[in-house]
Amino acid sequence: LDDAFDFDIVTTVSGSWSEFLADAQDITSANPTTTSTMTVASGLTDVIVDVNVTLNLTHTFDDDLDIWLVSPLGTAVELITDIGVGGDDMLGTVLDDDAFNAIADFDDSTFAPFTGTWQPEGLLADLNGEAIDGDWMLEITDDMGGDTGALIDWTLDFEVGTIADDDTDLDGALASCGDCDDTDPTIFPGALEVC
Repeated sequence: LDDAFDFDIVTTVSGSWSEFLADAQDITSANPTTTSTMTVASGLTDVIVDVNVTLNLTHTFDDDLDIWLVSPLGTAVELITDIGVGGDDMLGTVLDDDAFNAIADFDDSTFAPFTGTWQPEGLLADLNGEAIDGDWMLEITDDMGGDTGALIDWTLDFEVGTIADDDTDLDGALASCGDCDDTDPTIFPGALEVC
Protein backbone atom coordinates (compact mmCIF):
# COMPACT_ATOMS: atom_id res chain seq x y z
CA LEU A 1 0.00 0.00 0.00
CA ASP A 2 2.91 2.37 0.50
CA ASP A 3 3.64 2.29 -3.23
CA ALA A 4 1.15 5.08 -4.00
CA PHE A 5 4.10 7.48 -4.24
CA ASP A 6 6.74 5.96 -6.48
CA PHE A 7 10.30 6.68 -5.39
CA ASP A 8 13.42 5.06 -4.06
CA ILE A 9 14.43 5.78 -0.49
CA VAL A 10 18.08 6.54 0.19
CA THR A 11 17.91 6.91 3.97
CA THR A 12 15.15 6.76 6.54
CA VAL A 13 14.60 8.22 9.97
CA SER A 14 11.73 7.36 12.30
CA GLY A 15 10.09 9.61 14.85
CA SER A 16 6.97 9.89 16.92
CA TRP A 17 4.98 12.97 17.90
CA SER A 18 2.07 12.92 20.35
CA GLU A 19 -0.65 15.33 21.33
CA PHE A 20 -1.32 14.70 25.01
CA LEU A 21 -4.26 16.84 26.02
CA ALA A 22 -4.20 18.46 29.48
CA ASP A 23 -7.98 18.25 29.44
CA ALA A 24 -9.71 15.69 27.26
CA GLN A 25 -11.57 17.35 24.37
CA ASP A 26 -15.30 16.64 24.36
CA ILE A 27 -16.74 14.73 21.42
CA THR A 28 -20.46 15.42 21.15
CA SER A 29 -23.07 16.14 18.51
CA ALA A 30 -23.67 19.48 20.28
CA ASN A 31 -20.23 20.49 18.98
CA PRO A 32 -20.29 18.40 15.80
CA THR A 33 -16.58 18.57 14.93
CA THR A 34 -13.79 18.34 17.48
CA THR A 35 -10.44 19.44 16.06
CA SER A 36 -7.12 18.74 17.74
CA THR A 37 -4.00 20.33 16.25
CA MET A 38 -0.51 18.87 16.66
CA THR A 39 2.41 21.05 15.60
CA VAL A 40 5.41 19.07 14.39
CA ALA A 41 8.65 21.07 14.32
CA SER A 42 11.29 18.46 13.62
CA GLY A 43 13.51 20.56 11.39
CA LEU A 44 13.85 17.55 9.08
CA THR A 45 13.83 18.23 5.34
CA ASP A 46 13.14 14.59 4.47
CA VAL A 47 9.65 13.59 3.35
CA ILE A 48 7.13 11.07 4.61
CA VAL A 49 7.54 7.50 3.44
CA ASP A 50 5.20 6.02 6.07
CA VAL A 51 2.88 7.39 8.74
CA ASN A 52 0.71 5.67 11.35
CA VAL A 53 -1.87 7.16 13.72
CA THR A 54 -2.70 5.99 17.26
CA LEU A 55 -6.01 7.07 18.84
CA ASN A 56 -7.16 7.05 22.43
CA LEU A 57 -10.71 8.29 22.85
CA THR A 58 -13.87 7.47 24.70
CA HIS A 59 -17.31 7.53 23.14
CA THR A 60 -20.56 5.80 24.03
CA PHE A 61 -21.40 4.91 20.40
CA ASP A 62 -18.39 4.54 18.04
CA ASP A 63 -20.63 4.29 14.98
CA ASP A 64 -21.43 8.03 15.35
CA LEU A 65 -17.82 9.03 14.65
CA ASP A 66 -16.12 10.21 11.46
CA ILE A 67 -12.37 10.68 12.01
CA TRP A 68 -10.02 12.35 9.52
CA LEU A 69 -6.32 13.26 9.56
CA VAL A 70 -5.41 16.49 7.74
CA SER A 71 -1.79 17.24 6.83
CA PRO A 72 -0.14 20.68 6.91
CA LEU A 73 -0.65 20.80 3.12
CA GLY A 74 -4.37 20.10 3.52
CA THR A 75 -4.36 16.46 2.40
CA ALA A 76 -7.25 14.76 4.21
CA VAL A 77 -7.17 11.02 4.94
CA GLU A 78 -10.28 9.18 6.09
CA LEU A 79 -9.28 7.16 9.13
CA ILE A 80 -12.63 5.88 10.40
CA THR A 81 -16.24 6.65 9.48
CA ASP A 82 -19.24 5.08 11.18
CA ILE A 83 -17.47 1.94 12.43
CA GLY A 84 -18.28 -0.05 15.54
CA VAL A 85 -22.08 -0.20 15.63
CA GLY A 86 -22.95 0.28 19.33
CA GLY A 87 -19.45 -0.33 20.66
CA ASP A 88 -17.70 2.06 23.01
CA ASP A 89 -14.28 3.73 22.79
CA MET A 90 -11.13 3.49 20.70
CA LEU A 91 -8.23 2.74 23.00
CA GLY A 92 -4.77 1.97 21.64
CA THR A 93 -6.26 1.98 18.14
CA VAL A 94 -3.34 2.07 15.69
CA LEU A 95 -4.13 2.89 12.05
CA ASP A 96 -1.49 1.60 9.66
CA ASP A 97 -1.77 0.92 5.91
CA ASP A 98 0.35 -2.20 6.44
CA ALA A 99 -1.98 -3.76 9.04
CA PHE A 100 -3.39 -7.20 8.31
CA ASN A 101 -7.05 -6.29 8.96
CA ALA A 102 -9.05 -3.35 7.61
CA ILE A 103 -11.07 -1.67 10.35
CA ALA A 104 -14.04 -1.37 7.96
CA ASP A 105 -14.20 -5.19 7.78
CA PHE A 106 -14.84 -5.38 11.54
CA ASP A 107 -17.86 -3.08 11.78
CA ASP A 108 -19.22 -4.81 14.85
CA SER A 109 -19.56 -3.70 18.46
CA THR A 110 -17.74 -6.84 19.67
CA PHE A 111 -14.45 -5.41 18.34
CA ALA A 112 -14.67 -2.14 20.29
CA PRO A 113 -12.51 -0.57 21.70
CA PHE A 114 -10.52 -1.59 18.59
CA THR A 115 -7.27 -2.05 20.50
CA GLY A 116 -4.57 -3.17 18.10
CA THR A 117 -3.44 -2.32 14.58
CA TRP A 118 -5.89 -1.78 11.73
CA GLN A 119 -5.89 -0.47 8.16
CA PRO A 120 -7.71 2.86 8.04
CA GLU A 121 -10.56 3.40 5.58
CA GLY A 122 -8.49 5.83 3.51
CA LEU A 123 -4.83 5.51 2.56
CA LEU A 124 -2.24 7.08 4.82
CA ALA A 125 0.13 6.54 1.88
CA ASP A 126 -1.61 9.55 0.29
CA LEU A 127 0.65 11.58 2.63
CA ASN A 128 3.86 10.05 1.27
CA GLY A 129 6.14 12.65 -0.24
CA GLU A 130 4.92 15.46 2.04
CA ALA A 131 7.03 17.18 4.69
CA ILE A 132 6.24 16.32 8.31
CA ASP A 133 6.68 19.80 9.79
CA GLY A 134 3.62 21.96 10.32
CA ASP A 135 0.18 21.77 11.87
CA TRP A 136 -1.49 18.35 11.66
CA MET A 137 -5.19 18.20 12.48
CA LEU A 138 -7.28 15.34 13.76
CA GLU A 139 -10.93 16.06 13.01
CA ILE A 140 -13.59 14.01 14.81
CA THR A 141 -17.24 14.51 13.90
CA ASP A 142 -20.07 13.06 15.97
CA ASP A 143 -22.78 12.83 13.32
CA MET A 144 -25.66 11.63 15.55
CA GLY A 145 -27.14 12.90 18.78
CA GLY A 146 -27.47 11.31 22.18
CA ASP A 147 -23.96 9.99 22.82
CA THR A 148 -20.79 11.65 24.07
CA GLY A 149 -17.11 11.02 24.52
CA ALA A 150 -13.71 12.64 24.75
CA LEU A 151 -10.44 12.65 22.83
CA ILE A 152 -7.74 11.64 25.33
CA ASP A 153 -4.67 11.75 23.08
CA TRP A 154 -3.33 10.85 19.65
CA THR A 155 0.05 10.05 18.17
CA LEU A 156 1.65 10.30 14.74
CA ASP A 157 4.48 7.89 13.98
CA PHE A 158 6.49 8.95 10.96
CA GLU A 159 9.14 7.33 8.86
CA VAL A 160 10.82 9.92 6.68
CA GLY A 161 13.40 9.50 3.98
CA THR A 162 15.53 11.24 1.42
CA ILE A 163 14.15 10.72 -2.05
CA ALA A 164 16.61 9.52 -4.66
CA ASP A 165 14.51 10.52 -7.65
CA ASP A 166 15.40 14.18 -7.73
CA ASP A 167 16.62 16.25 -10.64
CA THR A 168 19.31 18.24 -8.85
CA ASP A 169 20.89 19.51 -12.04
CA LEU A 170 17.47 20.41 -13.50
CA ASP A 171 18.11 18.68 -16.82
CA GLY A 172 14.80 16.80 -16.70
CA ALA A 173 16.38 13.35 -16.50
CA LEU A 174 15.84 11.03 -13.56
CA ALA A 175 17.00 7.59 -12.58
CA SER A 176 15.96 5.32 -9.74
CA CYS A 177 19.37 5.93 -8.23
CA GLY A 178 18.96 9.71 -8.31
CA ASP A 179 20.18 12.45 -10.61
CA CYS A 180 23.77 11.35 -10.77
CA ASP A 181 25.14 12.13 -14.23
CA ASP A 182 26.41 15.53 -13.12
CA THR A 183 25.52 18.65 -11.19
CA ASP A 184 25.37 21.04 -14.15
CA PRO A 185 22.21 21.24 -16.32
CA THR A 186 24.26 22.19 -19.40
CA ILE A 187 26.28 18.97 -19.34
CA PHE A 188 24.43 16.09 -21.00
CA PRO A 189 21.00 17.76 -20.77
CA GLY A 190 18.30 15.11 -20.94
CA ALA A 191 20.86 12.31 -21.03
CA LEU A 192 20.07 8.98 -19.43
CA GLU A 193 21.37 9.02 -15.89
CA VAL A 194 24.28 6.67 -15.31
CA CYS A 195 25.06 5.75 -11.73
